[in-house]
Amino acid sequence: MAGRHRFAALLGLGAVLLWATALGLVLLLGALDDAASGRVAAVFPRGKAQEDMLAAVAMADGLAVSGTWFDNMLVVEGTTPGLVGRLKAAGAVAAYRSYGVDYLMLGGCFFAVTPRA
Repeated sequence: MAGRHRFAALLGLGAVLLWATALGLVLLLGALDDAASGRVAAVFPRGKAQEDMLAAVAMADGLAVSGTWFDNMLVVEGTTPGLVGRLKAAGAVAAYRSYGVDYLMLGGCFFAVTPRA
């Protein structure tokens, strides 16, 4: 019995490590270049006050569009090139392309629902 439990535990640990590695790679490779602009999800350090994040967005010449489920992330928009670099200079840790909820919801089992033009 102990052998089966050990195998199950190792299999579970392996799955968690594989998932964490894949997530880390996605976050690393998905971060935007400093020259990027448009609508982005700006990630700030954990524990940073909402007022400080909004001040950083204003210093970066961006417009805070909305908050997110995460208390250290804001959706920011800016049209001038270099928004991401300015956000990082003002205290953001990283920025990612902001996709609407439509890209995250699944319709049925195997296809994503995308907005119609």
